[in-house]
Amino acid sequence: MVNLLKISTIFVKPDAVHLALFTELTISVPTLFVGFNILTSSLSFYLGNSEGLTQLWRNAILTSQYLSNNFV
Repeated sequence: MVNLLKISTIFVKPDAVHLALFTELTISVPTLFVGFNILTSSLSFYLGNSEGLTQLWRNAILTSQYLSNNFV
């Protein structure tokens, strides 16, 4: 993350507000993905032997595709 901040300040040269927003989003977006992954994995554990559902949710988040094709 430190290298990413260095590169962004060299090429983009943001002001303090945009740098703070960039830093906040750099931390919060991966946290959201990890939290969602933990949530879906926990649900598959409690539902019992439903790893396919976890993989479906993970792929839907990563590819941003609508789920209707999978449930038709």
